[in-house]
Amino acid sequence: MNQIEAESFIRKDVSIECAKAYDTDSGNKDSLDALREQIDSLSKENKSHSLVLLVDDESYENKDFDFDSYSKWLQESGFKEAAIYRESQIKPICSEILSSIDKSQLHPNTASLLENENFPSQLYIATWFLLRLGYIKSPIFSENLISKSIFNILPESFKKGEEESIEIIKATPYVKAADQISYKFIPSN
Repeated sequence: MNQIEAESFIRKDVSIECAKAYDTDSGNKDSLDALREQIDSLSKENKSHSLVLLVDDESYENKDFDFDSYSKWLQESGFKEAAIYRESQIKPICSEILSSIDKSQLHPNTASLLENENFPSQLYIATWFLLRLGYIKSPIFSENLISKSIFNILPESFKKGEEESIEIIKATPYVKAADQISYKFIPSN
C-alpha cells in the first residue's frame, strides 16, 4: 500500500457513487434521479466530479453478472463517464487496511465482523473510500478519479453497514477521511 506523497495530478472535487445501480432489474429510478440531480448541482457550482461504481463480485448472488451489458445500460442511462470496479480488484488492498486497524477503537460488534469474516463488506467499503480519496494508492485505481470528497447515493437499508465502514476508517491512520464522506439515502421500497 502506497500513500500518496506528492500529488502530480488534480483531484476531482467530488467522487460520486450510486450503489446498487448495477441492479438494473429493480428499477432504480429514484437512485438514478438522485445521481442526475447531484451531477447537475455540481455542474452548476463548477465543481468537477468522477462517477465510480464498485460492483460486489465477491458475495453477490449473481456470479454471472454481465459487466459489458451493465456498462452499456449505464451509457444508455446517460452516464458515459462511469468507472466500474469489482470488489475482487481491491481485495489485496483490504488485507493491508485490515492490518492497519486499531481494533480497540471499534465497537465490539464491528470488531467481531472483522474477526468472524475474512473480508466483510464493511472492510471493502472502507478500503474503497480510502482509494477514492487518495489516502491509499493502487495501480488499479486511476489517479484521475481521486477526489477531495465523496458523495454516495444508497438505499436506506445500507445505512448501518456504511456507519460500520466509517467506524473502520476512524480506526485506521486515515481517520480524517471519515469527514470527507457524505450520503443521500434513498428510502427502501
